Amino acid sequence: MTSSDSNEVKDSPIAIFCIEIIKTTQEYIKEIQAATFENGNLNDNVIHWLCNPPEEPTSISNLNICLSLDLFLAITNASEETYHASCDAILHHYPNSGILSYHAVKKLVADITGVIAVYNDMCINSCHAFTGPFALFETCSICREA
Repeated sequence: MTSSDSNEVKDSPIAIFCIEIIKTTQEYIKEIQAATFENGNLNDNVIHWLCNPPEEPTSISNLNICLSLDLFLAITNASEETYHASCDAILHHYPNSGILSYHAVKKLVADITGVIAVYNDMCINSCHAFTGPFALFETCSICREA
């Protein structure tokens, strides 16, 4: 291979693309290495809970709370609408039921487990999330969608 052939390979679109992927990967690695509770998307209450978890098990003896948790866990992979429709069906037959709203049961699960959802914007075509080196981007770096 001559030196001009070597320069052509080095300047090819594929080589440049690979170099950009390596740079992006390095940026993610740096951000992961520097990650702390404080520089993430966690509020002070969540950080406090993570640093000071409860030492006693939570008692869940209320039947309405048990029903709400059972229903929430049963449809974890379904939509929020499915939870609402199921609650409506239960309330239709048992109007005095104290079944929890979707948001109340979700908060209860977070309070019991300390597991919370962390949301980040993502490309509509699922190319990548707008986190790390892409956090300030307004458009996808791959498909250019907003």
